[in-house]
Amino acid sequence: MREVGGEYVEALLRDVQGNPPSVPFFSSVTGTGKPEQVALDAKYWQRNLESPVLFKTAIAAVLDQIENVTFLEIGPHPALAGPVRQIMTQASSSAPYIGVMERGSDCVETFLIALGKLFELNVSIDFV
Repeated sequence: MREVGGEYVEALLRDVQGNPPSVPFFSSVTGTGKPEQVALDAKYWQRNLESPVLFKTAIAAVLDQIENVTFLEIGPHPALAGPVRQIMTQASSSAPYIGVMERGSDCVETFLIALGKLFELNVSIDFV
């Protein structure tokens, strides 16, 4: 992906302004195990594109540092459910994991089911 990294940054610079996160953001790029405080600017997203994914480090840090965490996977299928559950098992965590869509299922129905599960868990949702 390095060969397109420069073009990617140029495209982002036209439309994206990086800001520091307003909620705890655990990076799978830096692997610091701490919430990021730096602006998530075009250069950060270039590193995200080009660098190894430090997924386990980021998820383990979330489990260690955030109370009452709920994982919500937004995508066409909960592809990360297995790896996240393995990490949760190693961390002795039973945090809820919810996928918003599932391959072969009605996407509106699975999305509404996910919203219902979030409601049951008292997760605050800002619909704005």
